[in-house]
Amino acid sequence: MKKFKMGAMVALTIGLLFSITGCGAKQAEAEVAQKKVVPVEVVELGTSTVTEEYDSFGKTYALEETTVSAKTKGEIKNINFNVGDKISKGDILYVVDSDTLVNSYDMQISSLEKSIKNLELQYNDALRTYNNTKTLYENSAASKNDLDNTQSQLNQIKLNLDQSKKDLELNKRERELSIGDTIVKSPISGIVAEKNIEVGEMAGNADFKIVNLNKINIKVNVAENVVNRINEGDHVDVYIESLNANYNGTISSISPIGTGNNSTYPVEIEVVNEGYKIRTGMFAQANFKIANLQDQIQVPKKSILKAQKEDYVYVVDMENNMPKKIVVETGIVSNGLVQVKNGLKAGDILVVTGQEYVDEKSEVKIVN
Repeated sequence: MKKFKMGAMVALTIGLLFSITGCGAKQAEAEVAQKKVVPVEVVELGTSTVTEEYDSFGKTYALEETTVSAKTKGEIKNINFNVGDKISKGDILYVVDSDTLVNSYDMQISSLEKSIKNLELQYNDALRTYNNTKTLYENSAASKNDLDNTQSQLNQIKLNLDQSKKDLELNKRERELSIGDTIVKSPISGIVAEKNIEVGEMAGNADFKIVNLNKINIKVNVAENVVNRINEGDHVDVYIESLNANYNGTISSISPIGTGNNSTYPVEIEVVNEGYKIRTGMFAQANFKIANLQDQIQVPKKSILKAQKEDYVYVVDMENNMPKKIVVETGIVSNGLVQVKNGLKAGDILVVTGQEYVDEKSEVKIVN
């Protein structure tokens, strides 16, 4: 009886052991079966140069612009150019009728010439009288007072004669200058932007407007934290939206005086306008390259995940194919790449595809 009981207990113990061993194996198999393997694509990180950029928007202006009017008022006699015409410096834009002006000067000149002839006759008579009086005075036949009076008359006529000759020369010069003022020339080369007169009308104060579009001036404003990081002569990329075209620009001036509560500073950019396609008043985007940062880590924008206020990525430990979550500090974004200031280093294996399905408990399978 005791032998039977002992044998039964041994059999029960062995059965329990087999039962426990069997359960542990099944649990281990279940854990292996439940372990997640995520296929991912990765890249090995290196360093590169990151360009820090700044964009500003503004409008286009003619580099040279001038309003032309006649110095002499009068009726417009003829006009040689219309709006849109190209002109060169010195071209005659229009002519003001000079007949009335010339007639006025000619009358003054004729009057002065007659006056001079009369004064010359008077001077010759006064000179003879003075010489005769002097001879009489030297022979005690005339008094000193007589001599002084003839001298005074001679001097006065001489003064009047000299002044009339000066007035004649002045009127002749003014006549030529005034006639020249009726011929209105362009002070610059360019294109006629405005024509505000017609033949037969009176010349005004802004008869023509000429613009030089060989070069265009683009005016933008830059922030106070940027203005001291750019310099005159720096290259600027300019995009004209209405033309869908890019141009090379050069900074021509940087204002030392701020606008808008001194928070922005006016900057002018000069652009060569080949074909005169850029017109004044167009909107322009200026792209400033303000710094080149060497040996920087850049990652594809799509590789960065967000959780609350954190940016993070996954890198792969190649020894065990396990992912590791890395919180990163991001910086400049350019062409789909994001600068990472902290958190990553060259040589790290970054997950760029499949990272949305990865956690630090899963194993990854690199498929690229």
